[in-house]
Amino acid sequence: MKTIGFIYRGIQQSGLYGAVEAENQLLRAISLYSNWDRIVVWTSVKNTLGLQDERVIIRDFTNIIEDLREFLVDCIHHVGLGASTLAGLRSISSAPVVTSVFPALSYHHQILDHFFEISTPKIPGDISIYPSNCSQEAVKRIYSTLTGYDSTAQHPSYKVIPIGVDAEVFCRADSSTRCRTRELESIQQNAVVGVIISRFSPSDKADLLPLIRSIASNQSVKDSNLHFLLVGGDTYFGSKQYIDMLQKEISELGLTKIVQIKSINDRTQLIDVLKCADIFISPADSVQETFGITPIEAMSCGLPAIVSDWNGYRETVVHGETGFLVKTTFFNNSEIWESVGYNAHFREQHLVIGQSVVVNTDEIIRHCLTLSDNPIVLAQMKARAEEVTKENFSWRAVIRKYEQVWADLQPPPRSFEMMPARRIDYWSCFNHYATCRGSDEQTFEITSFGLDILHGRKSLRIIAGLESFLPIKMIKLILISLSKNPCSIESFDKLHDASKPSIRFVL
Repeated sequence: MKTIGFIYRGIQQSGLYGAVEAENQLLRAISLYSNWDRIVVWTSVKNTLGLQDERVIIRDFTNIIEDLREFLVDCIHHVGLGASTLAGLRSISSAPVVTSVFPALSYHHQILDHFFEISTPKIPGDISIYPSNCSQEAVKRIYSTLTGYDSTAQHPSYKVIPIGVDAEVFCRADSSTRCRTRELESIQQNAVVGVIISRFSPSDKADLLPLIRSIASNQSVKDSNLHFLLVGGDTYFGSKQYIDMLQKEISELGLTKIVQIKSINDRTQLIDVLKCADIFISPADSVQETFGITPIEAMSCGLPAIVSDWNGYRETVVHGETGFLVKTTFFNNSEIWESVGYNAHFREQHLVIGQSVVVNTDEIIRHCLTLSDNPIVLAQMKARAEEVTKENFSWRAVIRKYEQVWADLQPPPRSFEMMPARRIDYWSCFNHYATCRGSDEQTFEITSFGLDILHGRKSLRIIAGLESFLPIKMIKLILISLSKNPCSIESFDKLHDASKPSIRFVL
């Protein structure tokens, strides 16, 4: 029986964070479209997206060690930054780890994860799947920077498979639904609407001020039928203040009849607004971007995408066919970035870096005018955007690519050799913290608490997570020995299999 294990964080935030929604959608797509006989989902939450598939077995994450012994799992899949997440399970399962690297790569805590990933041994079957060639190349460069050499030789295999889109949810709206949504959202029925769906954050998505100024500076916009919607959630840190800034800019530039801001935190309402638009726009300039889900969601709804030529965008938008890629320039301001450094919050870092990226927003507006003035071209591009996206980026198509990866997985033999890896020696690094250092020759005596445990008067509580490290039988043998005579660590070692390392915890 072919079994896949999926580690699911179970985080749901109404699609406000792309990586979160991508993980949700991947698990749902595996259930709907994959050929696995059994899907074991380990999670810490009860909400598992309402999976109804009889093949799906939902298990609490705390059972993963027990389950890996019971289930013959052919591979373990998770969303993160690498196989290091499961390093502690290698002694239990040699199943290859398939990692979908959806999260951003540039946050402080992710950089720490990269350090951990480099220092963790790998097995030959491990594979990391990146959503874009750009994000894959970024990780290679990060590893090279952190290690000082090309560390790809010890990294799992690389593969690029895009994130998918739910083609049943993101589809073209019929004319009556489109008209009804425009009426509800106070959008002109006859306007050609360009929609920007983004987190309102100049640090972690895009600075929209240059786009607003480009709208104001192009006189042809005022004589056209163009209308712009800036749509997104306002619960992100600093979003409300940034929205106020944008609103003030729109008012001062006299654009209140042309540019409209909508704060929407409900995902269903946001999708409805997207479907009633005509053109999708994204001037993304943040290094935290790894793929860009919103352009393929928009194109699946039949909207041409006019986006910055940035990271994964250039791999999903076909220039002149399903939309337009707009020139983007990145300036090296290393001295300024380094002056911010790790003393700053990641938002400040990303903001400074993002301000070093220039998107040609004037060109975005010119492309919008071209489509607005040519309804036949707009209609053709809408149809092509929908067609190409469904063919290449629907979850059904994406899972077919995953199936090829899963089929090629070759689990290592029972006795396999870990790939070499850098690691820190915790004893060498931290033994100076203590007043003194223990030695194998030191003698120990049983305490009154130990006697109570030995004679059953008290119970020994072991912290969750230490069960697999502390063999109860061994503990009992140690207590029996100590009850008779003082013993040394050296003598304890003789009580168990000499081929296994000694475990020395303070109980």
